[in-house]
Amino acid sequence: MMKPYFLPLLCLVLTGQAMAQSETYTEGFEATFFGVPAGWAGVGNTNQWSRQTTGTRPNCSPYSGAAMYRFETRFGITQTISTPKVDWSKRGTNNTYFSFYMYRDSQNTNADSLSVFVNTTRSLTGAKWIGGVARYAYAQYPDSVQEGWKRYSFAIPGSFTGTENYIMIRGNAARGNRIFIDSVEWEGYPTYCEGTPTAGSISTNPKLICTNQGSAQFTLSGMTTGSGITYTWQYADSLTGAWTTINTPNSQWQSGNINRSLYFRCIVSCDKSGESDTTDAYYLFVDVNNEILGPNFTVTPANTTLCAGADPVGIKLTISDGRSMTYSWNPTDGIQEITGDSVLANPSTTTVYQIVGVDSMGCSTTRQARVTIDPGPNVTIAAGDTNVCEGSAVTLTANGFGFGITYEWSTGETTRTINFTSTGADTVWVKASSNAGCSRTVSQVINTVKKPVADMTYTQYDDSFNFYNASVNAAGGVEWYYGDGNESRKENPVYNYGKAGGFTVTLVAKNPPCAADTAYFDVESMLTNATLDLRLSGIEVSPNPTSDKVWVESAEPLMGVRYALFSIDGRLVFMGDEHLSPSLFSVDLSGVNPGLYLLWVEADGKQGAYRIQKQ
Repeated sequence: MMKPYFLPLLCLVLTGQAMAQSETYTEGFEATFFGVPAGWAGVGNTNQWSRQTTGTRPNCSPYSGAAMYRFETRFGITQTISTPKVDWSKRGTNNTYFSFYMYRDSQNTNADSLSVFVNTTRSLTGAKWIGGVARYAYAQYPDSVQEGWKRYSFAIPGSFTGTENYIMIRGNAARGNRIFIDSVEWEGYPTYCEGTPTAGSISTNPKLICTNQGSAQFTLSGMTTGSGITYTWQYADSLTGAWTTINTPNSQWQSGNINRSLYFRCIVSCDKSGESDTTDAYYLFVDVNNEILGPNFTVTPANTTLCAGADPVGIKLTISDGRSMTYSWNPTDGIQEITGDSVLANPSTTTVYQIVGVDSMGCSTTRQARVTIDPGPNVTIAAGDTNVCEGSAVTLTANGFGFGITYEWSTGETTRTINFTSTGADTVWVKASSNAGCSRTVSQVINTVKKPVADMTYTQYDDSFNFYNASVNAAGGVEWYYGDGNESRKENPVYNYGKAGGFTVTLVAKNPPCAADTAYFDVESMLTNATLDLRLSGIEVSPNPTSDKVWVESAEPLMGVRYALFSIDGRLVFMGDEHLSPSLFSVDLSGVNPGLYLLWVEADGKQGAYRIQKQ
C-alpha cells in the first residue's frame, strides 16, 4: 500500500539532487590537533579554543566520539574560528544550513555565548550574522532549555552562492563557565570538475635565482578551477625525471631554499572524471657558479655634503647595461620626491642610503649614496661681561671649532673679536661659516647699566638730622659718611651729632659695573637748651638710638611710674604707666616715625626727660 506513495517522493528527491548535488561536511574534533582542526583557521588569535576529551566548569563529556571543542571564557576574551572554504556555486534556490551541538549549563548565569557569521572572506568585516546561542541554559537566547547537549541549526542566506564562502563561530567570553561544542555540520553545493581539466602554465617570482641559493613563489595560471580539482606539484633534475612530488595542494605556493637549478611541473586532476592534464616543464635557474651579474648602474652624486636647512639634493641613478630596472631606497627618511630614477633627498642627519636595483629577471645590485649633513661650525661667544656700563665697550670673541671659519657679526664686522658698545638691552649675533659654506648663528644679550648719580636731602632739628637718599641708578646701594668719623649703609639714616659745628656729609651711590658717584654736602649742627635732656639719677634708658623699643632700667623698684613720648617740637605722641613697681620695663617705639623724641618719665615722685633717637 505504501509503495505507490513512496516512489513519487523518491523521484522528487532524486530530481532535486540532479539539479543541485550537495555535499555534507562534518567536524567532530576527533583527530588530534593544536589550535584549530585541519582546514579550519582562526580570524586572529585562537588560543582560547582547544580540543578536549573531558569537560570541567561545567562537567560534561563529548556529545559523540572521544573529543569536543572548548572555548575558554574566564579571561573575557572574544575569539573567532572559521570553517574551511565552502562552495555554494551550484546551490541555486536550495536552502542550506550550518549546525552544531552545544552544551548548555545552568550553573553560571554570566552572558557567555557563541555568535555565527557567514562571509565570502575569512573576516568579520562585512560578515552576515546568522544567529547565536547563550551558554546559560535559561537565558532565552535563542531558547530556554534544561542543562545538556542541544543542537542548533542556522540558515545560510540565499545571497551566498559563490565558490568561496566561510562560516565563522565567534566565542563571546563574559568570565563565566566554559563553552563546549561538538558534531559541527554544514552543506556545500560545489561546481565539480568534469571531463579533462586544463593544467595551465607555471610562473615564478623571481624568474631565476641570481645567487647560489634562494626561494621563489610558484604560481599556476590558466588552469581549471572549482571543486574536485587536485594540484600535484613535482620537480626533477632533468626533463626525463625522476620526478619527486612536493607536499603542497595549492595553485600558488612559496618554496623553501633551492640550491640548484631544477625542472618543475604541475599535474591538474579532476576527481570526478578521473582525468588529468600536466603543465609544460618549467626550468628555474639557480646561479650556483655566480655567472649572472645584477644590473649595472651608478649613483650621482655618491657622496655629497648638504648644509642643515638647505634645499634638498638631487640624486640620479644611471643604468649602463640597458636593462629595465626598478629601484628601492632604504631608509626613506628625508626622501622628499621620487621621479623615475631620480630622488630629492634632505635627511635631518647624515644618512647612507642603500639603493637596490632589480631587473626584470629579479636579479639585483645594491649601491650606496651618502648625504652628509653639515650643521655649520660649532661656535660660541665669549664676553668679558654681559652687564656693561653705559658708554663702555665689551670685548666679544667668537670661538669656532674647525679650520677656515669666517665670521659675520650683526654689527657688520667680520673679525673674530669685536669691541661692542651697548646702548640698551642689545642682542649681538655672529654667523660662523665653514669652508663648505655651511653656517651656524649664535647670539649673546648685552645689558646696559646706567651710571649712578648721587644726590640727597635732609631735615634738621638742632644736632639731629634725617638724611634722605635722592640718588638715581643706585641699585648697588649707598654709603653715608657724616664727617665726624661715623658712617652708615642705610638708605635713609637718622643721625645725631651730639655737638655743635660744621660737618661735610659724603654720599656715595653705587651701580656696578659702573664707577660709583660721590656727592658732598655741608651741614651745621646746633645745640640749644631744648636739645638737652634732664635725666633722673639711677635710671637709664637704652638702647639709644633704637629702631623698635627702649628699656627703662633702675637699680631699685620704681613706684608710681608714668611716661610720655613727645616730638622734638613738643607734640604728645603717646603716654602710658606701669603699676607693678618694676625695676625694668620697655617703651615700644616701633610704630613711630624715625626722628628725635623726648621720653618723659615720672617715678618715685620725680620727673626726668631723655632724648631718644628713633631710626
